[in-house]
Amino acid sequence: MVLKKRLLMIGCCIAFVILLVLTYSFYKEKRMYEEYLTMNVRQDMVDMKSAIINNDILFNRILTNEKITNEMVEDGEQASQLYYNLQI
Repeated sequence: MVLKKRLLMIGCCIAFVILLVLTYSFYKEKRMYEEYLTMNVRQDMVDMKSAIINNDILFNRILTNEKITNEMVEDGEQASQLYYNLQI
């Protein structure tokens, strides 16, 4: 009878330790995933800001000239650069 109580107590302690380890593991995994998502969102915001500034410059040039020219810009012609930036 006493042996069964001790075995039950030891089993409960082992189960509790395993539960703590699993909980901590899931917590660390969740934190790593949050950091990964935050990093991706930050990079997307930087890309979007760059595209908006670049498009503003290109649209102002188009409005000034009243046409889309084939003049070379960063990644090609104005039209293709605008198309790329608007897809971001």
